[in-house]
Amino acid sequence: MPRPHYMRHWHEGKSRSAGIALGAATVLGTGTATAPDPKDLLPTLVMQTLIIPESKTTEGMLIQAVTIPWKEILKIITNDPNAIYQIDPWKWEEIIAGSYQASGHFDEVVLTPRSRDHGRDVIATKHGFCSIRCIESVKRYTPGRVVKADDVRALGFAMLADPKVNKGIVSTTWEFAPELEDDPNIKSLLPHRLELINRDKLIERFKTWDKADRTGRE
Repeated sequence: MPRPHYMRHWHEGKSRSAGIALGAATVLGTGTATAPDPKDLLPTLVMQTLIIPESKTTEGMLIQAVTIPWKEILKIITNDPNAIYQIDPWKWEEIIAGSYQASGHFDEVVLTPRSRDHGRDVIATKHGFCSIRCIESVKRYTPGRVVKADDVRALGFAMLADPKVNKGIVSTTWEFAPELEDDPNIKSLLPHRLELINRDKLIERFKTWDKADRTGRE
């Protein structure tokens, strides 16, 4: 006798759940299943869609929301910052742009095109009281590679060239060159017009904004 329609779906759903559970665990000789190391899931997560686009603008792609894989990646890198270096630079820009959207502080977040972005990888705008428009230059650098003064000046010039921009940010997954902040053209803009975010500060920003996102959903 064929199974009723609702029973068939129940069994199929149960089978899929069992398959996912077995696929996400390592079965030991005792039959005990252990959860995989989250870092082992990172390559798969990075291949997923991380941000949901709303529309295209003259400046780039307007972001509507972040996805569950983006949130899982954020958990991994806040627990182990070295996991950052498994993520390619283009995906890293999506993660940074997503962090602006998830923070809840901004009304519009735009991810700029990969070329001819004038040094701006992310544009974040807050309307209303104390309105602000930020541009960020994202550097997904490996350990030992520092951001040089010319890179920071380039973002500073892009900020000053656009009268609608209030603040410029340069973020890096490593560090800035020694004594960079002593450069007169850079020092005069720090910290209210120009902000430098190294890896440690970046991780703290993620933690703060992730907490704000979770609080907003509670």
